[in-house]
Amino acid sequence: MTNTPQTLGEALNRLTITPPAPWHIALRRLAILLVSLIAAIFAYKVFQHKAAPLIALAVTPLLSMLFPLRHSQRRHWLLKLDRHGLLQHLQLDAKTAVFDGSNIYHLGLKQNVGPLPLRALADRLREEGYRIVCFFDANIYFTLRDNGNIPPRSGRFHPNMLCDAFGLSALEIYVVPKGVQADKFIVETLSHLPISFAVTNDRFRDYEAQYSLLRESNDWRKGVTLKGGTIQLYQHRFNPPLELSAQKRKTPRPAGRRV
Repeated sequence: MTNTPQTLGEALNRLTITPPAPWHIALRRLAILLVSLIAAIFAYKVFQHKAAPLIALAVTPLLSMLFPLRHSQRRHWLLKLDRHGLLQHLQLDAKTAVFDGSNIYHLGLKQNVGPLPLRALADRLREEGYRIVCFFDANIYFTLRDNGNIPPRSGRFHPNMLCDAFGLSALEIYVVPKGVQADKFIVETLSHLPISFAVTNDRFRDYEAQYSLLRESNDWRKGVTLKGGTIQLYQHRFNPPLELSAQKRKTPRPAGRRV
């Protein structure tokens, strides 16, 4: 059995294991010493036994075994905020396309094609064997509603609405909490996936100082352009070309992709 992490969850959990602090180690040793000393004094007072020091020596390792030092662990924030467990079981050796969903959707809005570019790209990359991970800002539901891509009176927002709008599975969707941007979530995920790239037109310059992968090359990102009804992905060739008109003719995905 190998100790090498196989999933993103395993890799992230290793990062959050914290060894005991020096003060904790010193305090534990002092406590064991005091308990051992008390045990020796008690043995001498009660039994008047000259072997009291030996009793203290025997108690010390016993207490060490009964109360071992433990490494503390807390859940990585990517996993803690992952409502559907999307990232936990993601295989590290799986090639992954990490979508900046809100960014690509806004590109579609500017070109008056709404969610179609994101839907088309996810479909094609999925067909090419890529695992799809799509991050959205928390306001994505309001943006979809305001632009007529979900019903105006849709009641409580639910990931199934994103499934219908973008042709995604709920297990491909990660909506970040309110008040934060998806950018950091995307870059953090990329930094742990060795075979991955981001689908975005954002360069995430605010995070260049924190993440070296953003500075070292442009391989981490593939920008999206729409030209003559064709969707193009930077440094990635689609064969046959990805036509937006073909995506418009596609029927919605079956309900089996919903949760």
